[in-house]
Amino acid sequence: MKQHEMAAEAGSRLMATAEWEPDFPSKPSDPEAPESGLPEDLSELSVSELATLCDRVFSELDQEFPTFGAHEDYRLLTEELQSRGEHRSAEGRLTHDVVEGADDDEQS
Repeated sequence: MKQHEMAAEAGSRLMATAEWEPDFPSKPSDPEAPESGLPEDLSELSVSELATLCDRVFSELDQEFPTFGAHEDYRLLTEELQSRGEHRSAEGRLTHDVVEGADDDEQS
């Protein structure tokens, strides 16, 4: 098998970076490891509360030695904020379409 054929075959079996997920837990099961300071269910927090927590965790990450788990906490918070932003954006489009449709009906 020639080198370019081997590279093509190997390339088809390799995963893209975005597809790769580590096979180890994001947080250790060590009972001595510090617990996250985040609430168990982020969906119960308002967007304002999420943003405040996100700012606090970001400030922690800006330190020379951030606390254990701060990176994971920040990732969880930003994912929740992004999810809510996408949800609100979709609701806004739906509301806008319904209002436009009502205006069209009134003009008829």
